[in-house]
Amino acid sequence: MLRKFLIAIFICFNTFVFSQNVGDKVFKEVIVNGETLSKWLIVNSFQEYDNNGNLIYYNFQKFVEYWHEYDSNNKEIHYKSRIVGKKNIYEEWYEYDKKGNKIHFISSDDKEGWYEYNNKGKVIHFKKSNGDEEWYEYDNRDNIIHTRKSNGDEEWYEYDKNGNKIHSRKRNGDEVWYQIDEKGNEIYSISNSGKELWYEYTFWENGNVKTRTGYSKF
Repeated sequence: MLRKFLIAIFICFNTFVFSQNVGDKVFKEVIVNGETLSKWLIVNSFQEYDNNGNLIYYNFQKFVEYWHEYDSNNKEIHYKSRIVGKKNIYEEWYEYDKKGNKIHFISSDDKEGWYEYNNKGKVIHFKKSNGDEEWYEYDNRDNIIHTRKSNGDEEWYEYDKNGNKIHSRKRNGDEVWYQIDEKGNEIYSISNSGKELWYEYTFWENGNVKTRTGYSKF
């Protein structure tokens, strides 16, 4: 699997990108087992960022949409999502302490959540009013390396020398390997089940990501 990951990479997006929407089928070039192939892929996700690097919109598989709002300090204060084609909207609002740490949220379905931090300002524990809990562990470079949930789910992460995530593994055996470009952006991933994803970016003038478009097989 790792060998396949190293030689099956995204190389370029040399097709027309106008009027490209989630769900569209597009013709792209990829390298598979050392061979350049032109493949029909489907646009499976679209993300939009403001010029400060904050995610403001996410459309996933033409199924669910997410919106994020921030204050003048780039702290997320409001989040909402909806299933495409449905009227009901789910929302969350966030509160912060004097250090700028997110400490509390309340949702449109009357649930609440609380966050706890270590002395480096990293979240180590999250608890919801319904009893759900999550715990987080970090390495000495403050990269998150392990998450554990009260329902028994666990996940482990590995990073390269630049702090880019290159591998994840879940307790159920699912694994994913990630290919990162020279700017630190994920451009390709492959799972041990064979699922592949490719990513294309546009950038603001200051170098921050403006949009990220994801592609998959169909």
